[in-house]
Amino acid sequence: MASLVTKSKRRKKREGMKAYSQDLRERVLRAVDRGCPRTEIVRLFGISRASIKRYIKQRRENGPRGEKKPTAFQQMRWFLLMKLAPTLP
Repeated sequence: MASLVTKSKRRKKREGMKAYSQDLRERVLRAVDRGCPRTEIVRLFGISRASIKRYIKQRRENGPRGEKKPTAFQQMRWFLLMKLAPTLP
């Protein structure tokens, strides 16, 4: 019975976590780009160093505007559609 209560409390904790706003993420990344030390960014914005690392990684993987790169399947699909388009009635 005690384990059920513990699991329930853990779930509530996870549900209570909210994502930071996109504006805050952009301000953090601008501070990183300006060369501001991570400890200063943590103090100014009240976020963790892990969040800073995550934002940098997401920008590197998804581009500066947050657009995800197309997968190999999506690229192949687009290529085939463009090749076949002229032959369609």
